[in-house]
Amino acid sequence: MSIVLSSCSDDTQELCGNGAIDHNEQCDGDNLNQDSCESLGYTRGSLSCKSNCTFDYSGCEDFQPNCGNDVVDAGEQCDGGDLQGITCFSFGFNGGYLNCNDNCKFDTSSCLGNCPETCIINTKKCEGDILYLCEETINCNQWVEVENCHESDKQCIEDNFGNAMCMRECEGSCMEEGAVACSDDNKYVKTCVKDEDRDCLIWEYEDCDNGFCVYDEETNSTQCEDDCVDECEIVEDSTTLRCNNQENRVEICNQASNGCYFWNSYSQCESEEFCNPQIHECGLQGTGESCDSPLFIKQFPHTVDGSNLLTAFSDDATGFYQGSNCGNETAGVDLFLSIYLEKDESVLISNDGAAGFLFRLMSNCESGNFCHAWGITELLFTASESGLYYVVVEPDFYSVSLDFEFHVVKVPTLSNGDSCWPDNSYGVCSSDSFCAQDLQSSTGFSCQAISQGNDCNLVQEAQEGNNLGTLQGMEDNYDFEIYPSQSVEQVWSFSPTQSGTWLFTMENFDLSHNLYLSDICTEDATPFVFSSSDGSHSITNLVFLLGNSTVYVFAEKSTPPYSQYDPYNYNLNILRIMETEVGLCNDLRYNDLDGLIDCEDPDCFGDSTGCIAENICDDGNDNDLDGLSDCQDPDCELSEACLEKRGIYELFEEEDNPDLEGYRLSFTPVGNLAYELEVTNDATFFVEPGQGGTTVIVLDDYLYTFSLPFDFPFYGFEYSNVFVSSNGWMSFSDPGSETPFESIQLLFSNPMIAVMWDDLKWINYGDLFYIDWGQYSGVSYWAFTYYNREYNNPLNRLWAQVVLFEDGKIRIDYLENGISDGLTGISSPGNDPVPDATDFVTN
Repeated sequence: MSIVLSSCSDDTQELCGNGAIDHNEQCDGDNLNQDSCESLGYTRGSLSCKSNCTFDYSGCEDFQPNCGNDVVDAGEQCDGGDLQGITCFSFGFNGGYLNCNDNCKFDTSSCLGNCPETCIINTKKCEGDILYLCEETINCNQWVEVENCHESDKQCIEDNFGNAMCMRECEGSCMEEGAVACSDDNKYVKTCVKDEDRDCLIWEYEDCDNGFCVYDEETNSTQCEDDCVDECEIVEDSTTLRCNNQENRVEICNQASNGCYFWNSYSQCESEEFCNPQIHECGLQGTGESCDSPLFIKQFPHTVDGSNLLTAFSDDATGFYQGSNCGNETAGVDLFLSIYLEKDESVLISNDGAAGFLFRLMSNCESGNFCHAWGITELLFTASESGLYYVVVEPDFYSVSLDFEFHVVKVPTLSNGDSCWPDNSYGVCSSDSFCAQDLQSSTGFSCQAISQGNDCNLVQEAQEGNNLGTLQGMEDNYDFEIYPSQSVEQVWSFSPTQSGTWLFTMENFDLSHNLYLSDICTEDATPFVFSSSDGSHSITNLVFLLGNSTVYVFAEKSTPPYSQYDPYNYNLNILRIMETEVGLCNDLRYNDLDGLIDCEDPDCFGDSTGCIAENICDDGNDNDLDGLSDCQDPDCELSEACLEKRGIYELFEEEDNPDLEGYRLSFTPVGNLAYELEVTNDATFFVEPGQGGTTVIVLDDYLYTFSLPFDFPFYGFEYSNVFVSSNGWMSFSDPGSETPFESIQLLFSNPMIAVMWDDLKWINYGDLFYIDWGQYSGVSYWAFTYYNREYNNPLNRLWAQVVLFEDGKIRIDYLENGISDGLTGISSPGNDPVPDATDFVTN
């Protein structure tokens, strides 16, 4: 709808009344600029023009917004993401995703189950003068006749989706006398009243004049208020413009008749244009062929794909790899993108095609320019300043003619305490925090505040042992020998309690990095000890320190100061080197550098050192010196090394037809070391996905970590965490890697549940896994719902849910299973042999 202006410039006032549409005029006299009540969103009426050249809507009736405003209005079943709480289950399906089409009608094509599209429970409709009610039956929902309206001299009237009744027809009717609401433009209060002349209910309108209507859900009441909320702010002596790339137009901040400032359309871009956010003007969209014609990404998320980058784009980036921090040379065929980012906004660019890519992000794309960030397969960048940034995409030499598909998404900025993922898929922690492990969080990680360590004025104090550090949010304050002006450092101070040789180790950091030690902390400090990782994941410095002296440690990464990479955090380990482990047998360190920790070390064997149990049951040693070693010792009775492998599983071969679709597997513990299996052909999800919990994005070959809401007993042991792979399995101990391909030996290497273990991925980019938890009949449960497909066979889908119960029971329901090969079952590690496989359905 056009915005009414309360004031105009002197020039505009002089032009108003000349019958022509001039700047900021909505109309002029009889010239309505081809608009009408209907074109402006009303159902009917007569539009006119006021003396100040703004629209007079008083002759228009029953405002109805267009489909596409993300709000369900009269005549609409849904609108965008607003589904009114309706799901596939409401139609009688077993699950799936309910969508809304462009006509604001439900689309059930992605619903799963055996029911055809029928109707939604408890909704009503008209067929002629017959009123029908949708009722739930044993099988699918169906329409049941309720009343013939014609028999009572009435007509069947549908007022809105799911609402119908027998009544005498009249225009503008409502359903319940006394009901109140706001008009869709919030300028009127609506009250449903009885029209005695026509014997029906109609809306009666009360004009809020220069105010607006507010509806209170708690009291079910409406009122006109004078105050309003500004959408924008006009800067004195300037024109305030912005780009609205959702609507593909330039917008201007204007004051409306109610005194509020709103964004109003200033100029509409053509379909082949885009709004340039730097100059707020419409311009031609680039082709992506060159730096002079980049493809502007105006809506997020955005996908660029094709079958051959070599034929799709030309070579225009020769020499770009020569720029500072720009990565290595590649094949030379390039795609150019431009992205506008506000200060502190983050963008994630990821590759999901057959071709390998190198991404470079710069402020401009001149040859030899400095790269703010670059990455292979994935690039995450956080803007230090608002502006237009360029991304150059190059394939590697061997992938130049393969299928390509990569995605550009804006990643939300998270606050301290928010849940996060270390790989940035959930969001980027703000610059004053980093993503660290937090088992109380729904993802197992949360944003935690950066305390100190940015420079020599904010030195972080380190203690002997494990010190958690972060380089996210730190700035480059020091020019060291290897990475001057391009690195980021965290500064620690350490004061040893006694003289001796100390080991400094920087671990759990995947980037190239350095470790410097200095006896002073100034900007021009010259480190007396220096070492570099040379691409390894940890580096080590041994140095002799005097007791009560102070050494400063500079931990440095080689990436630019404003780019952020996984991982967010690292460990600075400080250890005093000892000659023997004796006296230090419970500190989880190998103090004498022999690689053996605590009771693994022969120095610690026996009662006198505190190792009084056979903790290690497969080393051939009598660790507690009781005369019994390994599995001969009762201490090892439940050790993995002394138990046989236990489990129930089935391995599907590629030529087999998977037969678990529609089935439920129920595992009930029998004692501590066995399970009883029940297989039934009645699969339904125990909990509707998304009902109570959280979601995570489906990532290819990814391992998620979750905290369980209870200690789950599994084959004699209790577990508080679970590691879930996007490839259809989960483990109760850290498997150490994603292990994307099914293997019986890998199944029995950890305590695991294989729902349908295969090389899987998402069905559509942006798909979600659902994690739900709660209580049922006094028993706590935790559920994970898989929705993905085989990597190389898009038509072979998995739609399954695994539920863990606090009493140890396990339930797996397969609503859909088209995986051509895979591994299913539960297992616990131990000695050989591996038990025989079973056939869940035929056995």
